[in-house]
Amino acid sequence: VNIGPRLSWKLSDDETLIWQSFLQKGIYYNDIHYNNQILQGNPSIEDDSTNRGTWQNIRTNLQWTNYLSATQSVELKGGLQNSRSTFDNRTFRAGVNQLRAVGDNLENGATQAGKFTQILDGQHSVTVGWDLELRQRDEERTVTVGGLPQLADYEGRPFSARIEREALFLQDEWEISKQWSANLGVRGERIQTTSKTLDLPVSNESSVLTPLLHLNYKFDPKARDLIRASLTRSYKPPGLPTLLARPT
Repeated sequence: VNIGPRLSWKLSDDETLIWQSFLQKGIYYNDIHYNNQILQGNPSIEDDSTNRGTWQNIRTNLQWTNYLSATQSVELKGGLQNSRSTFDNRTFRAGVNQLRAVGDNLENGATQAGKFTQILDGQHSVTVGWDLELRQRDEERTVTVGGLPQLADYEGRPFSARIEREALFLQDEWEISKQWSANLGVRGERIQTTSKTLDLPVSNESSVLTPLLHLNYKFDPKARDLIRASLTRSYKPPGLPTLLARPT
C-alpha cells in the first residue's frame, strides 16, 4: 500500500510553500514445501521454510521559496524519514524447526538545507547554501539453529549506527556568451560516523573539499545540443547497514 500526498500553497506572488510526503506499508508471507524422494544414499536435501515480515516507510518534506526581488531568492528545505521492518524466517527438517532468524530494524533520519541566490550583472548567478543530514539505524536479530544461538555473543543484542553530515557550498553559474557557459563552485563537507557495538562505540570523522567546474558549449544558441567538460570529485559515507558491527 502506497500513498504520496502533495500540497502546494502560493502564499503571495513571490512566496510558495510545498509539502510532500510518502507513506508505504507492506506485509509479505510465503511458504516453500518440498516433496523429496531419496533413491540412494544420504544426500543433503532442501528444507521446507516459512518467511514472514513487514515493512513501512514514511517520509515528509517541506520546501519554502521566496523571491525577495528580481535578482534575489531564498529557499529552505526540511525533511523527516522513518523506516521500520520486521522478519521471521524459519526452516524445517522432518517437520522440526531447524533454523530461525527473527529480528527488526528501525531507521530514522532528518535533513535540513537552504540556499541564497543572487543574480549579478545578468550574467552571474551566485548561490551560497548549506546541507545538513542526520541518520540512525537500530537493529536487533536472533538466529538459532536447532533452538541454540548461532553466535551466542551477538544474538538478541542491540546494534546501532549513526551518520552526521554537514556541508557548505558556494556556486556561480556564469553565462559567458550565448554559446559558452560555466558553472564554478566549491563544497566543503564534514561526515562523522558512529557504530555502537557490544563494547565501546567506534567513531570516525572525515572531511572533504570538493571543487566543481562545468564548461558548456552550444553549437546553436537556440538549440539544446551542447558539449560539456567537467572536473569535480565526490564523497559519501557507506550505508548504515554496512556500519553495523555485527556478523551475519
